[in-house]
Amino acid sequence: MEILEIRVLRVGSRGAHAFMPEFKTASAMACDLYAAEDADIPPGAMMKIGFGLAFEPPPGFGLVINLRSSSADLGISLANEQGWIDPDYRGEVTIAIRNNNPCAFPVNIGDRIAQMKLERVYRSRFVEVQTLTATSRGAGGYGSTGKR
Repeated sequence: MEILEIRVLRVGSRGAHAFMPEFKTASAMACDLYAAEDADIPPGAMMKIGFGLAFEPPPGFGLVINLRSSSADLGISLANEQGWIDPDYRGEVTIAIRNNNPCAFPVNIGDRIAQMKLERVYRSRFVEVQTLTATSRGAGGYGSTGKR
């Protein structure tokens, strides 16, 4: 497995409480990210939680952030489903957590609340054409390939 270096900088007031990202197993596809602040997210509310870190991925790569899979059992979700960190962004990385519980959801410094993975970034060039290549699906939309 190829290992690429991601430069990490502690930033802002939360930087003093920041934990370095960590892969929990040798074959883990994403590293854990830790909250660098305490918060109580009210029921039904959305709140940004900071990690106290800024990242510099290698050229040609960006970062993708998701909640940990165990978060489904906790009744929380990401407000934007998935976070993309552009390769040229150098500010503190935060996530917007939505609390779907009937009571406040506590976040404490050091809680593993998200996972991050490195993704190769491909730049596209859009070419306007008069027709597209025909396929058996054609313009069939949602559910057009059949039900289970």
